[in-house]
Amino acid sequence: MKGLLRSLLPVVGLVLLATGCSSSAQFEVGDLAVQPSETMEGEKMTVSINVRNNGEKAGSHLLTLRLNGEVVETREVQVEAEATELVAFEVITQAPGSYQVELGGLSGSFTVTLGAAQIIAKASERIAGVRSFHFVLEHEGAGTPLSAGLEMLRAEGDVVRPDRLRATIDGLALGMPVQVDVVLIGDTVYITNPLPPGNWQSFSSGMSPVGFFDPQTGVAALLGDVADLTPLGESEMEGKTAYHISGRVPAAALEAITGSSVPGAEVEVELWVGKQDFHLLQAKLTGKITTAESAGMVRWLRFSHFNQASPIEPPL
Repeated sequence: MKGLLRSLLPVVGLVLLATGCSSSAQFEVGDLAVQPSETMEGEKMTVSINVRNNGEKAGSHLLTLRLNGEVVETREVQVEAEATELVAFEVITQAPGSYQVELGGLSGSFTVTLGAAQIIAKASERIAGVRSFHFVLEHEGAGTPLSAGLEMLRAEGDVVRPDRLRATIDGLALGMPVQVDVVLIGDTVYITNPLPPGNWQSFSSGMSPVGFFDPQTGVAALLGDVADLTPLGESEMEGKTAYHISGRVPAAALEAITGSSVPGAEVEVELWVGKQDFHLLQAKLTGKITTAESAGMVRWLRFSHFNQASPIEPPL
């Protein structure tokens, strides 16, 4: 009898071993996802993976996340029998560059671009070096009150450094629609009569109802003083990819556009900066800048044709 039992032990051992293997946890991983694949410096991104337990018993599986070969985090994941767990790692991105991701034997990648503050700084440097540009200023809700009873609803024109501007302004004078042409050269402003329309007149910039209107000065102040920056992703604008960023700017920084400001007031701003060249393509300004405006005033500034404007000469 003892001999029989002794002869059966190897067989029993093999049965127990096979039973143990079939009922233990058995893991496989898949569906590695890196989202987003491109993000700004300092922003959060997620690396996730599915862990599947094909066994008949619950168990734990060790995952190690590596970026560019360096261990970032190690996590033990508990997975029930015949179940799948989605495991997500949150990463705060650091310096701009390309990063290789390794997790569970799978690999991926993502790219970190400049942070919002760096983008605005580059846009500010870019506008400082621009020789000329085309601009469009539009309003929602109401216009910008100017002097001499003129309310500006829309303006379009060109700026040529260091001190030349030409624009066509659509607005209201004494409640009637008017259109005036303006040329600014140094300290002299040339403007057509709105009522009745026609002849050019010249003024010193201190007397002109639009002598303060210098978009380049306003743009430089806007970019230089914007704070509380928040990246809003990317947008497509006329075939160009642009960084979309929000923030706040003191109303006093925009006096070059409006001529005056409410002391201590702030304006909400959204900026679109070209991803390739860092040109400021568009700005949305929401809020009251002058005392004569409503709180919900919205202005749109659009910029294009950088370094392409023709010379601006006196019209007289």
